[in-house]
Amino acid sequence: MAMTWVEILEDQSGDVACRYDPELWFNDHQIPQAARFCRECPVQLRCLLLGLDEDHGVWGGLATRRRRWLRQEVFPGDTPKRAGERAREIALSRGDDIDLLEMLPAGGRGNAQLVSIAKV
Repeated sequence: MAMTWVEILEDQSGDVACRYDPELWFNDHQIPQAARFCRECPVQLRCLLLGLDEDHGVWGGLATRRRRWLRQEVFPGDTPKRAGERAREIALSRGDDIDLLEMLPAGGRGNAQLVSIAKV
């Protein structure tokens, strides 16, 4: 049986808050509350990359619309599916050595909103 993303994240870092109230991350009315938990999570960036192409929920502190925008900035020209595959590959292979700022195209590094998201 394949592991869920939550199990993969727990396996890599120990306890994660989304394990205890998973519905919080998929309730549109509670996005700010879920994002607050994410800011304290040791695997926030890895989670964001794992959920970059997900259509629902909060992943790595970002709701769907912001993840979609980020995906288009980090992986320009890729289909959502291909961008998601590339992001998961990075998340699972680099361990704690992930620097989203390094992944941004040179032009994106001057975008204050993009840089603030990348510093999760």
